[in-house]
Amino acid sequence: MIKKLGLVLICVLMLFLLAACSSEERAAWTKKDSGYQDLPSSIGMLPAEQHSPVKAKIYTDKASYDPKGKVIVNLKNIGSAPLFFGADYPIEKYENGSWETLVFEDIQPVSIGRVLPPEDTHQTEISLPSLPKGTYRIVKTMNAGGASYSITLGAEFKVT
Repeated sequence: MIKKLGLVLICVLMLFLLAACSSEERAAWTKKDSGYQDLPSSIGMLPAEQHSPVKAKIYTDKASYDPKGKVIVNLKNIGSAPLFFGADYPIEKYENGSWETLVFEDIQPVSIGRVLPPEDTHQTEISLPSLPKGTYRIVKTMNAGGASYSITLGAEFKVT
């Protein structure tokens, strides 16, 4: 009788362990609606934009990456005013005709302010969490003149 009870307890314990392991293998992010749909990759290049104090460009070093690759993101200030931005680089996925922001469970937002002087480029490396194939973009909001002028840009890339 004691052997049977011990065997049943071991089986139940193994089921709990298997259930715990399978829940950790689920996606490491959730999705929420993007506040943006179409985003330019640059601002201040067109004649209608010449009076804007925010003139910037965002781009990646390649058009496509491996699922666990490293993306090099470049922010270029092409204007005459310094640009202010944070250390965060949200990743969005294009799915079913709209953009969704990926909210990663194990990454906490960091509140670090940075300044990008005129005609300078800031480069950062982002390690991709194991992403499925698809179209993605890095989103960046920058300000000039304090918070008076703001622009949000997006750099698209593919995971293949």
